[in-house]
Amino acid sequence: MRRAAALPIVLLLALVSACSQSSSTLKYEGWDTFGAPIPLATATTLADVLADPAAHDGRTVRFEAVIAECCPKKGCWMTLVEGDDTVRVVFQDYGFFVPLDSAGRTVRLEGLFEVREVPLDEARHYLEDAGRLDEAAALTGPQQGYQITATGVLLRRD
Repeated sequence: MRRAAALPIVLLLALVSACSQSSSTLKYEGWDTFGAPIPLATATTLADVLADPAAHDGRTVRFEAVIAECCPKKGCWMTLVEGDDTVRVVFQDYGFFVPLDSAGRTVRLEGLFEVREVPLDEARHYLEDAGRLDEAAALTGPQQGYQITATGVLLRRD
């Protein structure tokens, strides 16, 4: 009888222990998290991805970079720059955003990398969001570009 009465208590303690362990793995000291949790380990660099974009097209990438620009209206996109190349980062299912003042901060992210043709209207929209109206008006056709659809983002606290 005592064994049967102790079983619910043991199960409850196991559940509490599991919950406290899983919540501690979601805390990243010095980082703010957005979207799905991602490992802190960095697997590659943005330079490596852009050195051979075709090899990474359609694949999940994980790296660290500095945010060049962030959507000033919602934080619904950001750009990363490596040399002459710009990579636009959007967020999976429009399910999370980053702070509007994220430009210049270090980010670690994981997501699907794509080499894509950006339709004219979409390219103009991004430039207009960034307040670059003259550049938006000067576009005459689709733009070739790189995009990452991020599933998770870690933003270093300053």
